[in-house]
Amino acid sequence: MNMTVKSPRSTPRAGGLSRWLLVVILVAAPRLLVAQDARWPSPALLVGGRVVHLHRVEAGQTLYSIARAHASSVEEIKRANGREDDVLSPGETLRVPRLEPYRALDDAYYYHVSPGEETLQAIARQFGVRARLVARENPAHGDRETLTGGTIIRVPLQQADRAAIARVLQRQEEARQAALTLAEEEARAAEPPPPAEEPVHETRVSVLLPFGIEENTLPSPFEQIETDERGEYLHDERWRLSPRSLPVLEFYGGLLVAADSLKRAGHSIILQVLDTGRDSLPRLSIVTELDAFSPHLVIGPARAATYEQVAARLSRRDVPLVYPFSSRGGGLERFPCFVQINGSVPARLDAMASWVASRGHDGHLLAIVPPPAGPGEEERELPGRTRRYLDAGEEAMTLFEWDGTTPPPFKELLREGVENIVLFPTLDETLASRLLPLLSAWAERYRVTVVGFPEWLKFTAVDEETFFKLNLTVFQTTRVEGESPAALAFARRYRESFHADPSPMACKGYDFALLFLRHAALHRERSLDALAGLDATGLFTRFLLAPLPGMPGIENRGFFKINYSPSFEINVTPSDAPR
Repeated sequence: MNMTVKSPRSTPRAGGLSRWLLVVILVAAPRLLVAQDARWPSPALLVGGRVVHLHRVEAGQTLYSIARAHASSVEEIKRANGREDDVLSPGETLRVPRLEPYRALDDAYYYHVSPGEETLQAIARQFGVRARLVARENPAHGDRETLTGGTIIRVPLQQADRAAIARVLQRQEEARQAALTLAEEEARAAEPPPPAEEPVHETRVSVLLPFGIEENTLPSPFEQIETDERGEYLHDERWRLSPRSLPVLEFYGGLLVAADSLKRAGHSIILQVLDTGRDSLPRLSIVTELDAFSPHLVIGPARAATYEQVAARLSRRDVPLVYPFSSRGGGLERFPCFVQINGSVPARLDAMASWVASRGHDGHLLAIVPPPAGPGEEERELPGRTRRYLDAGEEAMTLFEWDGTTPPPFKELLREGVENIVLFPTLDETLASRLLPLLSAWAERYRVTVVGFPEWLKFTAVDEETFFKLNLTVFQTTRVEGESPAALAFARRYRESFHADPSPMACKGYDFALLFLRHAALHRERSLDALAGLDATGLFTRFLLAPLPGMPGIENRGFFKINYSPSFEINVTPSDAPR
């Protein structure tokens, strides 16, 4: 795969900036995990860009024991749950951040992950420890109880047979590596080669992203990167990475893995990478370089003002300009080359309204309308859009105007014996933190399904347990996926390339690039015309591209319907555009 990397702000030696950007990605990517260890029995959530698991507290457990059992730390758990003290109550649910790959050993214990169908006595015999000691360290389990797969048992190291532990760890590591290798082979086998009847052409792709190179202080691209025996970077104090550059670099890292996948499948991709910087208006040289390169596809620009200037000045008007991050077009829809990948707010509202209306015939629809002030003005249109999909019109939905302070009369608003589908169209965290916990208390008596927004999942003032109690259903274009062979293979390739685990932005960059680079390689000069009607589901993203109503641009109307069920399961199903 050929690649050129240019910047309108600096001109280093030939090839230097290309290696420099790769060094940035190599060092910058965060240490998040994408389901490296499938043995975690609790559901995974994405909260504030971090992977966390839910743990229901049992009698006798402490923050220390929970942190040890889940390879986390007491301080991280307290921070994730917004608490100052160490007091726990049996039955409460904690968010446990996934900090690093599972550690089998610490200073005092070996944490044995049971494959199932074994007892504490059998584990004690296997590791040469007295059965009563193992039973004392694991009071939640009887010594003759048959354990389920994934149960973590604490074995005292002082009495344990270290050689037996080493053999178990070696078998576990060999099994994990074999599973990852198989997953990678399956993913490679699933990548189709280019059609035999068409010759392989060079496909030119421009990437215009706000890397913000000038904001970062980095070593020379020719300087050796020092690591310890575990591959960890030394001299971290030398790296000065802007937090605004980090998500862009993660996205670009996923894009590079996708480009490499297409290269392996026989495609020839030439990347032109341009840093649009932090200014809202790009320098004229960017458009000049674009025209000279004559790309078949442009990924970016990511900022509305920059996008507008590039789209207006570019000589070719038949090249797709993929708007990669925002879900709000801000008037860019007027450009024929505009392709919005994050589902727009109107498209998401239509998907939500159509689904609610389809269930409203057998249930009770309730819209709690918040005060007009606050974020989420477009989201307030959800009840009105839902009515348009209902055969019975306004009579099929109960509207309650909420003042934001006095608790709504839920006893009068909710109905027994049917599903109460509740709409609460707001993005205001303060209002959500007031209403949703109150409603979750009534969910123990009534059947409640709340239809909400992905932005709620980032609210720190609302506990995730509340979402499960409310049977929350949200619609979003991306999902957290880490268990499939293809997703595991991508995570492994990303780690091999950048020595870090892929973040959600890296996953998004991989999905976007794999779809659009392959599309450009197959359709080339006809790429824009062939995009409308494209229907595909990537590893992490749902794509259903369609022309914007009354506008020349194209938007993504593909969503996943993600349900947080009261049984503490996360159910994900594709949701197509409403008819």
